[in-house]
Amino acid sequence: MIAHGERAGLSADRLATLGAAMARLSAALDAVLPALGAARDIVYLDIPDHENVGDRLIHAGTERFLRRNRVKVRYRCTVDSYREDELRAALRPQTVIALHGGGNFGTIWPRYQRFRETIVRAFPERAIVVFPQSIQFNDGADLAASAAEFRSHCNITICVRDKPSEDLARAHFSDRVISVPDMAHALWARLKPSCAATRTEPLRLLRRDRESTIASKNAASTDWLTFLDARDERRRVFLRRQEWRLERWRRRLPFMPLPAPSTAVALDGHLLIRKAVRLFSPHHEVHTDRLHAMLLACLLGRTVSFVDNSYGKLSRYVDAWMPDVPTITRAAPSLVGSPAAASVADAG
Repeated sequence: MIAHGERAGLSADRLATLGAAMARLSAALDAVLPALGAARDIVYLDIPDHENVGDRLIHAGTERFLRRNRVKVRYRCTVDSYREDELRAALRPQTVIALHGGGNFGTIWPRYQRFRETIVRAFPERAIVVFPQSIQFNDGADLAASAAEFRSHCNITICVRDKPSEDLARAHFSDRVISVPDMAHALWARLKPSCAATRTEPLRLLRRDRESTIASKNAASTDWLTFLDARDERRRVFLRRQEWRLERWRRRLPFMPLPAPSTAVALDGHLLIRKAVRLFSPHHEVHTDRLHAMLLACLLGRTVSFVDNSYGKLSRYVDAWMPDVPTITRAAPSLVGSPAAASVADAG
């Protein structure tokens, strides 16, 4: 990694500071372990099967964290593949229910919050852990209703990625709140650039969804939701079909040692992350308003200029965990959003 960083134009001192911060944040994830119980026996729900590379980085980091700590995972599911009977069959007395982390705890992405509430209602006596989240509610009534669901449960631990989320979680959702970095940090020293950084123009990766605050969406930028080509889409359709087929045959032949449907999900995520690494690697610098574009740039030893999403997610995260990292700079929206600021490389 050091050699890649030096070729990217980072001085040895700046690269060493970045490396020390990233190693520290990877180690800080172990604060989650006590909530997983002495047996370290879990089910892992809401794994992502969509094209958002940020969630795939979280998923890959979570799986890496679980492996390095020898946590047994008895069952995995997406929101779509979840079946309550299958989850109940996988549970043992010591098993903890773990819910995927990210930035969808609240009202902006309500489908995932409703799923968490479903699990909370269905398993009132089972220990539940929410992996690191940013929390944002834009409606007081929705906040009160969701908080009532969580407060009715006897044993929920919520991991949070920033101070405003911690304050909100403690005030409304649970007495068990852990401040912990994003799970993508577990990928430190595991992801490597695909090539040396040779392009002086920054890569601009800007949101094109409801969390964006930048008015200018133009051909000079890309996004997780737009950088896939037709070949990628065909591959993703194929893998989704295999996921469905594995699920069908696993139900018909429960005695057969078939791969779990989550295997196809993990493979799709691996390929999406690999494509994102190829997109980022040739550039010295990344301009973005996505948290995981910032984190991926750090994982690859690149510099970042960032602006915030609609509720300040990136600033909140940098303030909590990376305030002194010299490769991260807060930028004016006009700089990051300017069509002249940069061009987009071919993802390959």
